[in-house]
Amino acid sequence: MLSENLAIPKSIESTRIRGTVKWFNAVRGYGFVSPEDGSSDVFLHTTVLGQAGYEQLPPGSTIECVAVKGAKGMQCLAIESVDTSTATEEAAILAEGD
Repeated sequence: MLSENLAIPKSIESTRIRGTVKWFNAVRGYGFVSPEDGSSDVFLHTTVLGQAGYEQLPPGSTIECVAVKGAKGMQCLAIESVDTSTATEEAAILAEGD
């Protein structure tokens, strides 16, 4: 279930971002997304991933998310779509083995 019903308060400035999962480490509980527009990486926490129904995402997966500016930079607030077909071949093989 993707974050369809998440209501973002109007007082929070958010940005829609489409990008590629750079890496995600389920043990550490976070990873980073490289936006298509070339801007700085966006932090992706495991709780946001879990709200979208995922435990992990292989590198190279394409996601669309709503991001907000956090204390250390942009971070995903909600995931709107995920496309794992764009994942790197090696990552996809590893994910299948889980």
